[in-house]
Amino acid sequence: MASKRATLLAYLRDTVLAQIATGSGYNFTVGSVKRGVYEIDALPQSALPAICIARTMEDRSNLTGNQFIGRLEVVLLGYVKSATGVTGTMDEVEKFVEDITKALEQDRLQGDHVKWTEVKRVVTSDGDTDDLGVCAITVEFQYVSEGVSP
Repeated sequence: MASKRATLLAYLRDTVLAQIATGSGYNFTVGSVKRGVYEIDALPQSALPAICIARTMEDRSNLTGNQFIGRLEVVLLGYVKSATGVTGTMDEVEKFVEDITKALEQDRLQGDHVKWTEVKRVVTSDGDTDDLGVCAITVEFQYVSEGVSP
């Protein structure tokens, strides 16, 4: 049986973030969602815009004799290419931040995998310096373990 942590991360990749599509009311259609980090130079153009579930950090607190509360922070990296060259890259990044946030906020229980979802921090690249823009979004999910299974 997969842990709640592993189940949540797969749900984010396969359901929540994969749903981002212009036909569903978003600004972009995501080309790729994966665990791990793309190297910028190796990122195929066909994968853009792309989202990487880059890093996780978790704090746990005992709740009962055999349960704990997990506070899982997930860093999402979003890569988007400007259609107009260097000018306008940050406008595209801001639209992609909007799309990712909207997808996360559609269901704060994430299909009943968590008790709480909170977007904690958004960091973007420095500006219109390249035609590829990047954002890093830190999201916290809180869940309760089931028995001794994390």
